[in-house]
This record gives sequence, C-alpha cells and structure tokens, in this order.
Amino acid sequence: MKKLAIQKSNISQELTTYFLNKDVDVCEFLTVDDIDYDLFDLIVVDDYEYELPINSINIHSSLLPAFPQKDAIEKAFMYGVKISGITISNNNNIIAQYPVFISTDMHFDEFKQEIMKAKLQLSKMIILDILTNRAIDHEYLQPDLNNKPCQCVNCKGCH
Repeated sequence: MKKLAIQKSNISQELTTYFLNKDVDVCEFLTVDDIDYDLFDLIVVDDYEYELPINSINIHSSLLPAFPQKDAIEKAFMYGVKISGITISNNNNIIAQYPVFISTDMHFDEFKQEIMKAKLQLSKMIILDILTNRAIDHEYLQPDLNNKPCQCVNCKGCH
C-alpha cells in the first residue's frame, strides 16, 4: 500500500477522502517541519516556496513562473491577467499545468473558486499517476485542434 502525506489546505480533506477510497494510506500534516519525508512515497504541499525532497510535489495557485508567492490568486487577479491556473512542480521542475480563464465580468470569488476546482482536479490526476508509476502524458488536457497542422513559425515537430 502506498503512503501519501498531504499538507492541510483548502483541498486537503477532499484529496484525503479521494485517496483513502483508492486504497492509499493517507496522512495530513500542518507544516513541512511536521513530516518525516522518509516514511512516505509522496508528500504533497500547497503553495510552498522552498526546496523540497525528491518525493514531494508542490501544488501552486498560478501558472509558474508568474506569481510565485503564496498570495498568487490575489496577485494574478489584481494584475489583470486573462489566464491564470495551477502548476504542480518539484523544485522548479514543472510536472503539469492547467489553465483557468478569467472573463472580464468575473468576480474575484468566482475566480478563486475556479482555481480551487482546477487545483483539486489536476492534483488528483497527478498524484494518482505518480503513486501508480504511470508515465505522465497529459496530451488529453490540451484543446482539440481537430488534427489541424501546427501553426508554429519554423516548427521543428515540437508537438
């Protein structure tokens, strides 16, 4: 049975319930100082700003490298970005990102709620992929281009 540690956050309870139903031993913790990293297969932290051990991932509330600070949701909204999102990373190595679009009439509370939904959705998928040793290929997250040819200038087959 895999062992997962999740930092208490606004999505930790839902993640804990989800992974307990997946036959994973789940533990919640308050701060990174409270956890022995060697006892777990994966440690999940929320908006953490410092280096982490290799068996850890950070779920951040912006599309890094933009808005790396803890109050990223507020900063992005106040700055007026039209696209923000979620980044899951380990020590500045981006594992996955998911966009959240901000309409001109969107209220901050709606934006924050959309960020939390995206955070939960992407977190479940990535954590499960890591715990089950699945290769992470998230091509299905990209918009369907209906097999149109690439529009990149001087494309070298990058996608």
